[in-house]
Amino acid sequence: MTARYFALPVIKPGLSDVLGRLGYNPKKTELDDRTLGLVEGGISYSMPYNKPVGLSVDCLVAGKGPESVTLDCGIVFRSKRLALIMKNCVSATVLACTIGSALTGEIVRLTEEGEISRAVILDAAASESVEAFAQYINSVLAREKVLRNLKPVMRFSPGYGDLKTDIQPEILKLLGAEKIGLTCSPENFILKPEKSITAIIGWESK
Repeated sequence: MTARYFALPVIKPGLSDVLGRLGYNPKKTELDDRTLGLVEGGISYSMPYNKPVGLSVDCLVAGKGPESVTLDCGIVFRSKRLALIMKNCVSATVLACTIGSALTGEIVRLTEEGEISRAVILDAAASESVEAFAQYINSVLAREKVLRNLKPVMRFSPGYGDLKTDIQPEILKLLGAEKIGLTCSPENFILKPEKSITAIIGWESK
């Protein structure tokens, strides 16, 4: 089973998404020009550092239970919530993506130099960049699957709801994620580089 490769020269996060990540609520807070400029500048500054790459594998749903989904590629996702979301799905895509480690390194450098505000803004931009890339992959796949009369259900990631992160090594092994420099800690299953996402997308008939 060969994983499909995705890459973009760069991915730009949405301004509203980064502001939301920073806790800004337009209904409760007035955004001044200085703060807006700092955030916009942070997003622009982050761009040369993010290098989005990803992998995906399509699998058939081999079995479904009240608290699990089994794929024909050998992975069992144990989650009551995911089983409910995927109750009508016939297939699934397992994916992993990252923007690399360069931006995280720059965040660490700024933090060590005491530039905390810039570091916090960059961290938010980095988080939203990898989320935007995961959504890009999701959108590409959805446009292709519609030709097969399939539509996606909600993208679901380890650590979300009741899907435990201990499934990360299986996902990374299936995808051959070392090819894009993506690994996880054997102790706590945190992804490395930090700004990375793994997920499953279920596909059901339209």
